[in-house]
Amino acid sequence: MATLNRPLVPSFLQKLDNWLLRHQPVIWQTRIHLALYYILLTGITITALCYVSFADARLDTEIGGWITFTVLISILGLVFWLIYLLRFNVFKRFGQWKTLDALISFVLYFIISAGLVGLNFIPPLVQTFRANQQYSDKAIINDINDINVTACLLEYDILPLHWQPDTCIVSNIANQSVEAEVAQPLPTVYNTYRVLDTLELGRRLETADSVVKLTPELYVFFTPQDYQFVRFYRSQWDNSTGILSSADIYQKYLKTKPVMDRSKLVARMNELKDKWAVYDRYNYKGYSINSNSYTSRIEEKYDIRKIEDGIDSAFDKKFRFDREQGIFWRFFFYPAFFITLLLFIFRNSTVRTFFLTLLTVVLLMIFTGLLMVGLRSPEETSLLGILIFYYLLFGGIAFSITATGKRTAIQGIGLNLFFFMTPFIPLILMGYYIQSNKWDQNYPYQWPGGYTEDQLLLTAEVGGVVLGLLLIQFLFRKLYRKWYALPEN
Repeated sequence: MATLNRPLVPSFLQKLDNWLLRHQPVIWQTRIHLALYYILLTGITITALCYVSFADARLDTEIGGWITFTVLISILGLVFWLIYLLRFNVFKRFGQWKTLDALISFVLYFIISAGLVGLNFIPPLVQTFRANQQYSDKAIINDINDINVTACLLEYDILPLHWQPDTCIVSNIANQSVEAEVAQPLPTVYNTYRVLDTLELGRRLETADSVVKLTPELYVFFTPQDYQFVRFYRSQWDNSTGILSSADIYQKYLKTKPVMDRSKLVARMNELKDKWAVYDRYNYKGYSINSNSYTSRIEEKYDIRKIEDGIDSAFDKKFRFDREQGIFWRFFFYPAFFITLLLFIFRNSTVRTFFLTLLTVVLLMIFTGLLMVGLRSPEETSLLGILIFYYLLFGGIAFSITATGKRTAIQGIGLNLFFFMTPFIPLILMGYYIQSNKWDQNYPYQWPGGYTEDQLLLTAEVGGVVLGLLLIQFLFRKLYRKWYALPEN
């Protein structure tokens, strides 16, 4: 067979294409060898563009525009892949269909779909890589501490150095009258107090900067003034304990008036400002409602907000994938998995039945919404119960294929929906179990085996995928083959 000329495809891939066509038509029809090659080239190009564009981690680079661009590229790639994929179908041509071919096709569809979806993760991944490449955790910690300490030393004369007292009386029941428990008049400075229960007292003692125990029931908590001008409230990371607290700054640098070289401190502050300040985001005029406060005066004098913008932007990029564990891999997995399920259904049923299946889904969503309005039971439990009923109904329709003598659209729709719901049925059942029993559990919810709710749901997710793959091999390939081979009349 003559080798086809495809742009940018090396000769070894052209030869592999011809070999697969002759010896492995099921694999050849997916075009996985060419699809992955073009996805790799596209990924390299996007990576190079992002690497150059994200040269400064301090800048608030809009990642949304890049993701929009990659989504369009992914959709375009999906369209081109489908054009070639839909040209030939071994299954519908009644070609040589081996035992594992259905499972192999599904897995290859998923690999290609995952590659197309993965293109959309390149911009944020490159941003995170560039930020970690430019700024280490230790360097940022040291700079934050230097900025806070240097600003305090330069403006020592305007800093309030007294600590605020908070008098608390411990009671077994919060907010009850405790006048009888105060055995003697309180000092004037402590004569305003509030009541804590023993649980809240424990929490306060764990986080208190300073505490004085006057009696077994009377505690005075002291809180320092705010000496942290650069904060990191938008970032969560394990090394945050390295940041000096206001109490640490007071004890180390402000407790006694320091001897300082002002010129060196000014030079250091200017160095930090040049390193971190971002001047292309917002034009800060006022820094707080009370512009005469010491914090506002210091922040405005040294452009602290612009410095914080640069640090905060770097933080967001460095630790983007450390937050909300599990959410990112689900954003990657489920779009690819949905595409694969729909594609497998389209390739194993007729075009008419496929689109009738989509119409059925829309009608069922409308009907389910109306049905739930009339139900008085908890919303989550009702929805999950309805989904379980649908799954059993679709399963009954699908299994009726084995006892029929002709192919009908209803059976095809039932089979398609039965197949589509199967990977999610363990998750649906687990959700129904949790929602039905969670109010009988004590907080935090502990389930059989000591598992948490998140662990149970994750197990159900993984189990659903495994179940779906097993049933493709042992059930669905046979049902689809049986249904498609039946005469229509």
